[in-house]
Amino acid sequence: MLKHNLLCFAYFAFALLLAATFIAQFQANDLPGLQDRPWVLRVVVASLVVSVAGWIGVFWCGRRVIERAGVEGLATIGLIAGMQFAISYASTIAGAMLRPLLGPFTIFATGPADEGLPCLLLAVLIVLLPKPGTLMLTYFTLFVLNCIFGGSFGLIQLLFVTVSIALGEAILALARVTTGPSLQQPAATPPRGVMLRLAVTIGAVNAGPLLVQYCLYQALYRLEFATWFIVAGTLIPGFLYGAIGGAIGARLGYRLRRTAR
Repeated sequence: MLKHNLLCFAYFAFALLLAATFIAQFQANDLPGLQDRPWVLRVVVASLVVSVAGWIGVFWCGRRVIERAGVEGLATIGLIAGMQFAISYASTIAGAMLRPLLGPFTIFATGPADEGLPCLLLAVLIVLLPKPGTLMLTYFTLFVLNCIFGGSFGLIQLLFVTVSIALGEAILALARVTTGPSLQQPAATPPRGVMLRLAVTIGAVNAGPLLVQYCLYQALYRLEFATWFIVAGTLIPGFLYGAIGGAIGARLGYRLRRTAR
């Protein structure tokens, strides 16, 4: 417990230092393209606060979430997370080939594979395991796979995944997808209201971290994005493709649940 508290305190101190650095640089006009868009900096600072809250939640509830999932649940999460990683890896290769032709608009062409299919599999997983913590375990598994096979370990990547987990779990809980009784009830086919709610929620779970990611890229890597591009990238590949994938995944998840029983 003491070790967890020390790690949590260290990450909290790092997040506060990073937030103070962003604010100081912004006031000194050292962040290009952000002088007329202070909301980007606010999103970055808010993401750091959310990240700290996410780590506190992981330290306090991580063991209970793993025990509640059980061996069968962990195996299901590992299998579907592996499929998500394989799809994302193949889509990354395809995106690298299309980027010389389409430039930044590549995200709209590869969005169905980058965003839609992972959201489809996430919806399947949530239907099979409608519990708080399912998204957390899935994203952490993906993060470990990316670290091992993609060599993408770093504090920035850790910040990205923590923000995604905290926002995703909060949205699923507030929409009563993982905390309500709707997905717990046995049914041969998904009720229309449940499927619509899950699709919209999965779209929001996918779009929220994507918006934060654009803002973090501008603040951390000095990459400039037009406001219309951020909005389009968040709404079309993020929300729309994610919601479509969530709707299809809900149906598939109910079919798999019926087969398992």
